[in-house]
Amino acid sequence: MPAGETPDAATGRRLVSTGAGSLIARCDGGLVRLQSWTPAQGFEVDDVDPGPDDRARVKFESDEGRLEIEVRCADGVPVPRITRHDD
Repeated sequence: MPAGETPDAATGRRLVSTGAGSLIARCDGGLVRLQSWTPAQGFEVDDVDPGPDDRARVKFESDEGRLEIEVRCADGVPVPRITRHDD
């Protein structure tokens, strides 16, 4: 499991931490919801779609680039996909 990702199958929650920011996602009934998201110092939230839906996402942005975290549910646990867009 990549560093910065902590799943908890019992609660359906996962903490995802990156250099751009972090989020807590939760799966419930096959839908994912972002419970919180926090940009790292020097970053701001550019866009957020917190769900509940089949996917949720947040984009963090700084002068150096953007990072998007998209989360889906698999077996009741949030699974993130992290995409970096360097400017």
